[in-house]
Amino acid sequence: MVNSSVFNRRMYKFVGIDDLLEDLHSGLSEILRRDRTGILAVGVGMHEHCNYNCVYCYVDKNTRRSQSEWMTISEYESLFQQAAQLGCRTIILTGAQGRAEPLMTAGLPRLLSFIHSNGMRPVIFTNLAVLGDASLCRPIHNIDPQELAQLIDETGTSLIVKCDTLDKERYDQMTAIEGSFDKFCAAVDLLTKCQLSWIDDNSVVNTRVSISTVISKNNFTELENLASFAYEKRWLYVCKYPSMMGSALENSDLFFNKDEAAERRDYTTSISDKTETLVLHDSTGDYCVIHQLGISFNIVGQPLSCLSGSLADFGTGDWTLRHKTLSDIVLRKKELVIAKSGECPKKGRFYAFKGYTESNVI
Repeated sequence: MVNSSVFNRRMYKFVGIDDLLEDLHSGLSEILRRDRTGILAVGVGMHEHCNYNCVYCYVDKNTRRSQSEWMTISEYESLFQQAAQLGCRTIILTGAQGRAEPLMTAGLPRLLSFIHSNGMRPVIFTNLAVLGDASLCRPIHNIDPQELAQLIDETGTSLIVKCDTLDKERYDQMTAIEGSFDKFCAAVDLLTKCQLSWIDDNSVVNTRVSISTVISKNNFTELENLASFAYEKRWLYVCKYPSMMGSALENSDLFFNKDEAAERRDYTTSISDKTETLVLHDSTGDYCVIHQLGISFNIVGQPLSCLSGSLADFGTGDWTLRHKTLSDIVLRKKELVIAKSGECPKKGRFYAFKGYTESNVI
């Protein structure tokens, strides 16, 4: 049974996602209007460098792009500046159709400072290895992990941290890299020294760190321990079923099928603070920050159906950031997507969870 004193849901607010609607003068209805360019978040894939080979990575190994095609740091800045002009509040840095660990992108410190200076909050999906290994951090960023952690703190950056087990041997097996768990632990020790969580006047824990677990047959009995690990540090905890694509499909025997996941759904929901990392709860419904309230792009500036999705079908023409403005692309997306409420339209293709099939996916 779940210990209610430990697993007290709705106590945590993940800064950069759960607060997107606060003090929103235009209102949610304005963001959802199909004839307006307003968005709350932009997700984008970073340079394709990853130090792990996770068994559930959603990336198709055949989608790797030539480095000459990658967006430059200046092009990222152009995207972020356009996003700020459209009212965007959060920039999400991740793999987005590419095998990428964002902390391994050279120029990341510059981008975090740029996002912050334009009044937005950076949110990074990360395995933390760069923060736990000076031999990784220094060659990429010319600074030590302590300095990078300080920059993350100063720019108000929030982190969505991959952690699927607290067992050292199992952790290294899931990442396919020996020593990866030690790097994770070193990074966690570093982050706990920063003031990344605080309690507001309503006794809600505001945090800039979320531990994110992909549920598998190997870690199912460990979920409560993982949640306790997060809560001890006043961090949000999310456990979720994988998107069955990429490496997850190749290793499907490690994961629960549609019926098995449905049988376990109530239990896993009772442990997780949110059903999905990027779901936003509102009185009018539950929304995916990217699918209904924002937009995402891969490493070459092509719009995606979602952060873990395939290319969006915009019809004829070149709809990349190198040929269209962000406002034009947003309007085109809103023409094609009916942004009804629904927690995760993408996973509606894989699972029969209530609330996951209410929006169309381009």
